Amino acid sequence: MLYWHSIFWIGILIGIRGVISWVQIPGGHDFFGLLITCLLLCYAWFHLGFRSELRSFLLGVSLYLIAGVLDWLDGIFNPDSFEGQLVNTLDDLFFAAGILFIGLAFIRVMLERDKLEQKLYQKAYLDELTELGNRRALFEQLEIVLPSQSGTLLYIDVNLFKQVNDQFGHDRGDFVLRECAGLLKQCGGLAYRLGGDEFVVLLSEENPTVICEQLQQSVQVLTAEHGISFSIGIAPFAPNTYENPDALLAHADQEMYAAKQRFRSQKHLMARTD
Repeated sequence: MLYWHSIFWIGILIGIRGVISWVQIPGGHDFFGLLITCLLLCYAWFHLGFRSELRSFLLGVSLYLIAGVLDWLDGIFNPDSFEGQLVNTLDDLFFAAGILFIGLAFIRVMLERDKLEQKLYQKAYLDELTELGNRRALFEQLEIVLPSQSGTLLYIDVNLFKQVNDQFGHDRGDFVLRECAGLLKQCGGLAYRLGGDEFVVLLSEENPTVICEQLQQSVQVLTAEHGISFSIGIAPFAPNTYENPDALLAHADQEMYAAKQRFRSQKHLMARTD
């Protein structure tokens, strides 16, 4: 469809050029360029509209159109006359201004495109609440590291988080999740939020036991304020140890569940002691 559409318009332009030559319009070559510029401006106006991001482009094409009119008149007037010298000077100025504004519009479109790509990336790979990587980002990273690298995956669950939402509301719960995310960012690995109150940290060369101890110490501030803590499942991995990210996460989830059971048993024992 696009092929025949292009052929149609090329044929129209060739026909118009032939008519101009046959009628012998003065300055026919410049007049033909002026006509093409008019068609471009009309297309941009009716199909794109006068949106703010296109104002520079439309202004540039308009200036270029005026320059085309002046260039056409330049071919008609006597170059030694006052009118000829005037239009000869002005057409160069309008051509330069038109190209400048069209160039600025192109630069603006490219900058807007970069912003849009960044927004799309953030929406696709970042958790909106915590600004950590999301589940998709984690799985893509695991697809890269599992075949060839060694490291440790920490599967982290926030103990008693539901009580925070129930007692203080979801706004406070969101605040606690952001604070937890801040703690995970400082532990030296790549932090992700799987969803809800579950997080993952990927470690490379760091000692996972030391990192877990640091996390348990750093969360004490939130424990005192909101009663939460971390249950952490530790799952080391080496090249080709796991077939896919799901297998590694399943193992880490089991380790986290065991840690959570120890937390519950300890809490129950403390309650009976009291």
